[in-house]
Amino acid sequence: MQEQSFSISGTDKLRLNVLGDLLCDRLDELIQKLDIKLKMYHREAIGKCEIHNGNNPKAISIYQDGERLRGFWQCRTRHCEQSFGKTVIGFVRAILTSKKYGWPNDDNKKFPFWQTVKWCSNFVGVKFSDLKLDLDNFDKNAFISNVNSLTKKKAMNPIVFFQKKNSEIVWKFPLCIS
Repeated sequence: MQEQSFSISGTDKLRLNVLGDLLCDRLDELIQKLDIKLKMYHREAIGKCEIHNGNNPKAISIYQDGERLRGFWQCRTRHCEQSFGKTVIGFVRAILTSKKYGWPNDDNKKFPFWQTVKWCSNFVGVKFSDLKLDLDNFDKNAFISNVNSLTKKKAMNPIVFFQKKNSEIVWKFPLCIS
């Protein structure tokens, strides 16, 4: 069975980012609500991939602050994230699919995307259409997530940010790893 394709408006993409942030803020609760067994280590949840019923105890990781982006997740054995998307919403969809249909399944059936969004919205207690879009905060959170992901590396060069118009250096600072 082929999955239906759909387009998402720019505003809805921003709302999905806000929803993902709200889910990441409550990752411990989300894991409990989904009734899965992952352990939190600092700001990362690790465990067996319950999506494909794997047995590797370190197969799946969800990064609360982001390795590459906030809510990024990956399955290191079967790469389940490639079928559902690498966001925390994709992770929820993968778990809901696994619980409802099993994964992988014969006809590649997945929990519907917008039903997943509704489930996530209900979990955080806000209607999707009522999610507030704060573009300044969105840029700030993206910046913080990027810096946090950089601090996980062992050696790094100073970060330099340029102003687009004239390539003037706006900020320059080294990141120190302790």
